[in-house]
Amino acid sequence: MIGLVKISSHIRWFTFLSWTLIYFISAVISKEVQVPYDESLVVVWFPAGVSIVAFLLSPVRAWPAFLLLFSLVNSYLEPFDIVSSAMSMISAVSLLISPLLIASIVRYLAQYQSPLNTIITWIIISAVICAIDNWLRVLLLSSLDEKIILDDFLTSWLADMSGIYFAVAMLLGLVQPQSLKRLNSIKKILLTLCWLVLLAISSWLIFSDQITGLKGYINYHYGSALNIILACIPIIFIILLILFLQDFGRGIGLLVLGTIVIFYCEQGYGPFFLPGLLREEPLLLAQTYLSVIAIFMLLLSLLAASQVERTIKHASKSLIRYQLFIYDNKIKFDPQIKLITSLSVKSDIHHILQAIEISAHEMLKDHWSLVSSYHGIPVSFQLKGLDGAWLNVRDRILITIADKTNPMLLGEWEILSKSKVNL
Repeated sequence: MIGLVKISSHIRWFTFLSWTLIYFISAVISKEVQVPYDESLVVVWFPAGVSIVAFLLSPVRAWPAFLLLFSLVNSYLEPFDIVSSAMSMISAVSLLISPLLIASIVRYLAQYQSPLNTIITWIIISAVICAIDNWLRVLLLSSLDEKIILDDFLTSWLADMSGIYFAVAMLLGLVQPQSLKRLNSIKKILLTLCWLVLLAISSWLIFSDQITGLKGYINYHYGSALNIILACIPIIFIILLILFLQDFGRGIGLLVLGTIVIFYCEQGYGPFFLPGLLREEPLLLAQTYLSVIAIFMLLLSLLAASQVERTIKHASKSLIRYQLFIYDNKIKFDPQIKLITSLSVKSDIHHILQAIEISAHEMLKDHWSLVSSYHGIPVSFQLKGLDGAWLNVRDRILITIADKTNPMLLGEWEILSKSKVNL
């Protein structure tokens, strides 16, 4: 997933504290959500995904500190006495071996692969490493005369994979709040809140079994498969959140859906608990559901981001025409201005100048006047882009309409490149 987010070149104590707290909370939640028929197994193990994200977003020199902090959390959550403290610490460290291997391999291969290939590689190696890790645990417990069955191995394996896929897809979205800048109008804010509320309501209705008799009615008249099809409804609202907020929309959507699904599955509710299934099958369906949705949303976010980037590159290479109304102090741009900056199609001069370097303000005020000496001569300045980076822009007045009632200037902006100077 390197390439999807930026790696911190330096890391501070607050970052260590934040990731340790997130790891601790995720571990507590995972241990609380136990398999209904076996309290020694968990539905999903989120700390595996949390640790992978912490490793991926941090410099390698910070990894030993994370290993120590996460191991202390693991040992704290596992009761032990003084005699077995050494074995408990070894067990706590062993829980981090798989996440560390996955992060190391992904980090190395990402240098030579595209983001899409990196995600596919991460999906495959996570499944393989988790399978090997859980199989070795099965062999170890078998040697200790513990009663282990294949269903327990599958449940534990899927718990690790679900935790990795879901937590990584969710956290990589939540750590990118810059997507919130896309909510630059009341309409977008209200629509985003609407999709979020509909996601929560639909997930609650489908997984809580609050509508008495609905599941039985569906099973009798339409078959059990329709219950599982209904579980796809929340996916629609997550997709809409991705369209509005990209990565952050994916993160917040998965957080809402995952919280509701896990809470009710732990109590034995939801569309996967159907008559005729074996005791472990509903849980396996729920784990697979979370994993598939997380992977699908991550790939969809990547597709949406690449499409937006391609559109922005195309728009930045074109000329953006504008009309400047002298008396009103307002400018009307071509629609593609919204793909490059946070400016709206219709903006006033004062608002536009706030997005332009201060040193160019007086020059542009003169340039945008009827009696300017710059007419016909391009002027250059720096403009703040949609991602906060500064863009080199060349402005040229094409036509001057000196009408007494409604004088205006017709001009164009040429986006040259990103500025290397951070103003």
